[in-house]
Amino acid sequence: MARRRGLRRFPEVRRALQGLPVAAQNELLAEFEKIGAKIAAEQRLRAPKKSHALEKAIDHKVFPRALRLEIGLRNLKKGRADLFYGRIQDLGRRAQTVIVQRLVKGGRAKWVSRIATGQARARVKPRDLVASYSLRVRAMQGKKFVTGKFTDLRTEARSSLQGIYARAQGKVG
Repeated sequence: MARRRGLRRFPEVRRALQGLPVAAQNELLAEFEKIGAKIAAEQRLRAPKKSHALEKAIDHKVFPRALRLEIGLRNLKKGRADLFYGRIQDLGRRAQTVIVQRLVKGGRAKWVSRIATGQARARVKPRDLVASYSLRVRAMQGKKFVTGKFTDLRTEARSSLQGIYARAQGKVG
């Protein structure tokens, strides 16, 4: 769950950055690496510490060709990863009631045999093998350990990046 902010909506800024001299781009990439390490370290400090799994999963990556930096819980697709709960911990959740379907005793073996014979689909549990119940999920306030403000680090990063950009513009102009 990397933070999705940046220059996607500003193609003219991206073109300007990619039009910089190679030396300035390399300097930007080195600064991105420093900034990414600092912000990832701060996110690790703020992460929930129950199992330390989220803390270990926070990282950063610099994409040199795109002049882009991703920081946080990267590559966590909603509900498709071992650490899917990191998104819930960070952003929070609303109170809701969900219907849970659980296979009855011995239902898994029957389901697998039906799949093998072509009588059932792998993603849909047969109704006769399922027990349903409702589960109340309480609301939870988000901890904002990835999507938090980090104002001091952002200010520091902004000033250093502006310095690099100003020097590069001076050399070009």
